[in-house]
Amino acid sequence: MFGQLIKPTSKKLKEKKSNSTRLLLVRKKPNKYGRQVVSSSSDGIIDIAVAIEIGILPSIGIHSVLHQILRKRVLKLLESHELKPIKTKYTTLEKNHATTQIRKLAKLALPKIIGPQYWDENSSMGKNALHTKVFVSWVKKVIEDESSELCQKLTDANFKELVGLKRNYRWWQNIIDLR
Repeated sequence: MFGQLIKPTSKKLKEKKSNSTRLLLVRKKPNKYGRQVVSSSSDGIIDIAVAIEIGILPSIGIHSVLHQILRKRVLKLLESHELKPIKTKYTTLEKNHATTQIRKLAKLALPKIIGPQYWDENSSMGKNALHTKVFVSWVKKVIEDESSELCQKLTDANFKELVGLKRNYRWWQNIIDLR
């Protein structure tokens, strides 16, 4: 909300700013990895007040009131911080919804189809078959192979979205809740 209010007026910042950026207060000194860190004080209101102090936003209306109330704090923050354009990350609702659906399907298929199939194929391993590393590796390998017996069972049981699913080891660990 407040990030949309900060529109740079200086030419220098206009060149750097694209459609998916926002001005945030960051530390002048980079962290030990060489990255600039967003200030813990940075919220939309402080960012607007800093933008007014620097001259990026005009001091008109409610913005000027914010600036006057927070001016002392802003001046102190500007000693070790600066306002920079930061690229924001956008995810679409459709993508999140699809991912959530696949997770739910995987959690449903785990006890009904995947678990029994795994035990049928690997029960001869004994105690070693119960190790998370072995189980997750097997699930990942077999589900990615669309011609496997497990994928055939998943298709028959209306879990078609899981057939050929390419996810990493950690994703399957999270689904099983074994981290």
